[in-house]
Amino acid sequence: MNFISIALPVYNGDNYLEEAIDSIEDQDYSHYELVILDNHSTDRTSEILKARSAANPRIRVIRNPATVSQVENVNLSVLNCKGEWIQLFCHDDIMLPGCLSSLDKAISAVSNDPGITLIGHGAAWLFSNDVVHLPGTLVDGSEYFSRTRLSDAYVVRKFDTSRVKIYRHGVGSKQELKEKIQLYLPALTTAVVRRDAFIQNGMFDHRYVHFDVFAWMKMLMEKDYLLLDIPLTLTRIHGMQVAVDARKTQRTIRDNVDFWKEYAGMIRKKQKLGLQSELMLYLKPMSTISGLISVELVKGDIKGAWRIFSNQDILSMPVIALLVLRSYPREKRRIEKLAEVVPLPLIYP
Repeated sequence: MNFISIALPVYNGDNYLEEAIDSIEDQDYSHYELVILDNHSTDRTSEILKARSAANPRIRVIRNPATVSQVENVNLSVLNCKGEWIQLFCHDDIMLPGCLSSLDKAISAVSNDPGITLIGHGAAWLFSNDVVHLPGTLVDGSEYFSRTRLSDAYVVRKFDTSRVKIYRHGVGSKQELKEKIQLYLPALTTAVVRRDAFIQNGMFDHRYVHFDVFAWMKMLMEKDYLLLDIPLTLTRIHGMQVAVDARKTQRTIRDNVDFWKEYAGMIRKKQKLGLQSELMLYLKPMSTISGLISVELVKGDIKGAWRIFSNQDILSMPVIALLVLRSYPREKRRIEKLAEVVPLPLIYP
């Protein structure tokens, strides 16, 4: 059995925190520690953590003497973990049954492969109207169902070599560069990382709201990645998420423009890039912008779409417009079935 650390940073999380802890304690795997970094909360968070840690010796609570940034608190939660492998977690998310035992098998499978420093697992979502999107996990094959049926989920949350893909590091060819840019990378709740490699990589960058995916992109320039294509956690979608605020304030756009410029410079130091690779790096932030515009169009918010578009550089506008022609129908198809059971304001809070 592998000792797995779970890093859970929290600030004023009394709304969902106990449910998150319950889902961890209900796992069929006991060789873990839960490290919770309380970012000097002012609600009932500290009271909840005091009671839960007293009842469970696997829970270790650390309270910051003053509130720090979200990124710093996440980094501190990792630094205080003792395990070689760390499952990152959020206070408003849920760990599905079988998560830790599946991760134990995945970690064992890469124990002789030190190049692999990141394990990602599939994303699944819980919406505010208690609809769960858990792709391909019900016996009847449905993807969307009431949260009360969560216990009916067909057990695919087991390590299965047929659901595993390993991505090797390096940017030695155009195809590898293309694959890295298009590759699914985990968010916090769907990521497991080697502690030492994470620290050596500089941890999460305080400059970015989307610090998780950006950190993985940088790490995978030198390290390898195992993707376990099964959902092991539920990500709760709600209006108080940092990513939602970043979308509304267009911080997502600023982050992507700055990061991909920096990332391209890092790659160029390693090798000369061809025209195709340069073009893909150039288009990456514009693709993000077109995706955000498409979301506003799907919501029916023409003014919101125009607000995003009109704030862009005039030279990039024609390219963004062309990308919207591709991304809008894709986004519409992506949420078509989901919109039958979840209202648009809950899909895009």
